[in-house]
Amino acid sequence: MPTFEEVSANVTANQQLYKDNLNWSGLKQIYGLHQQALNGDAPTEHTSNISGIAQFKWNAWNAQRGKAQSDAQDEYIQFVLETGLYPN
Repeated sequence: MPTFEEVSANVTANQQLYKDNLNWSGLKQIYGLHQQALNGDAPTEHTSNISGIAQFKWNAWNAQRGKAQSDAQDEYIQFVLETGLYPN
């Protein structure tokens, strides 16, 4: 099984492929898990003046609140592999 770093590097290098093939729910999942895996919980200081894509990103990350970073890494890998977009 590939490592978190390998999967993350692939997603970063092929962002457009993932954007073109995932729906909003999938993009929310992949972003939220990635942020949780790297940084832990989203900041609780959420400014009410953010909107659009910034709001989407914060909501995606905050949805993973409380999940251990190692669990988020494992879920991220599994999610990306299940998309069928990661090269075999």
